[in-house]
Amino acid sequence: THEIVDANPKALETIGASRERVIGKVCHSFICPAEKGRCPISDLGQIVDKSERVLLRTDGERIPILKTVTVTTWNGRKYLIESFIDITEHKKVEKVLAKSEESFKTLIEDAPIAICNTDLRGKITYINKRFEEDMGYSREEIVGKNGFKFGIMSEETLKSFKKRMKERLMGKPSSFLEGQFKRKNGEWLWAEVESTVLKKFGVPVGFQLTARDITERKRTEEERKRFEEKLSALNVYSRNLNMAESIEEIYRVTLEAMEKTLGFEQASFMVVDKNVLYVADQHGYPEVLSLRLPLNEKRGITVQTAKTGSPVLVPDTKKDESYVEGMPNIRSELAVPIKIGHRVLGVLNVESKTLNAFDERDQKLLEILASHAATAMSNLEHAKNLEAYAREVQESQEKFERLFMDNPEAAVCLGPDFHILDANPRFTEFF
Repeated sequence: THEIVDANPKALETIGASRERVIGKVCHSFICPAEKGRCPISDLGQIVDKSERVLLRTDGERIPILKTVTVTTWNGRKYLIESFIDITEHKKVEKVLAKSEESFKTLIEDAPIAICNTDLRGKITYINKRFEEDMGYSREEIVGKNGFKFGIMSEETLKSFKKRMKERLMGKPSSFLEGQFKRKNGEWLWAEVESTVLKKFGVPVGFQLTARDITERKRTEEERKRFEEKLSALNVYSRNLNMAESIEEIYRVTLEAMEKTLGFEQASFMVVDKNVLYVADQHGYPEVLSLRLPLNEKRGITVQTAKTGSPVLVPDTKKDESYVEGMPNIRSELAVPIKIGHRVLGVLNVESKTLNAFDERDQKLLEILASHAATAMSNLEHAKNLEAYAREVQESQEKFERLFMDNPEAAVCLGPDFHILDANPRFTEFF
């Protein structure tokens, strides 16, 4: 009949009514929200055992309960014994935890670093949005795949990864691992990865990998390394330049450094002669450039460099009004002065058929080479001046000796203290 025949004090307290009000009433009226004829136990044949249900209080409030219903027989009649526990507070805590978990999931999902979860065998179980963006794969494409066999890591990175995961399972502390990873489009990137062991009931079940893209940092490190290597190579060329015995050798060694060390395909060594800038030597051009550019011209990248004594970097020649075409299809140019103090001796000029072929590092290296070339040219000029002076002194001395020795008159050469330093043959003969 679904009439309530008995209830203990705790049940009455939970229902919120007195014994007199509850006993004899049909349970569907306020205890169970099921419709009449739709009793989960007697009508629908369900088993209710520690099941989450709702209890109707007499004031109309619905409260969550954990309910168990058993069937028993007493005096030949069947009865339902309903036991329930008020789980209102538990549900509140559960709701708070669910909200906290949802917030945590949102935090992981929208994290600015790539996150990937795997099981102990390397099967990918979760990736966040940033991982999708960085690697170019959707979740449907990668979740469920084995990360060790999917081809997203370089061989060296894969070996390091397997070794690091074994160490983490053995209790070794976490540390960053730098590795190379392959995006869906085939592009390689560098990432700094840290692994955390995921546990369930204290037992390791997988790993959570957090990765930060360090491609730009690695690129910068590589560029700095190459810059330092080129700088070191230029020091070797500086010694060769200082040992050069001719201006032609300085041209050759400088152009060799521009080609082999700095990697410039089209390069020229230009020299200032009075008011003209001309090409003294060149490399990489299909035919000899016999340019002679007056320094009173208003246009010309190399002329501008020679006149101002400052480097000029042109990323796009078509957008520079000063550019004058010497060879067709040149798209970028870099010119630096060869100078001692404020005196410009010439210009080192490089050109390329590629846009933005040169940057500030190239300019810095070319300026260093230009300073070595300027020193070599200055030293060579100084050495030639000394040689000319020595030759002039020698010729003067020889002239004096001829005049002195061939003098038909007796002559002596006296020092400041009147001591005789030399006597000519006529003096010796006469006296």
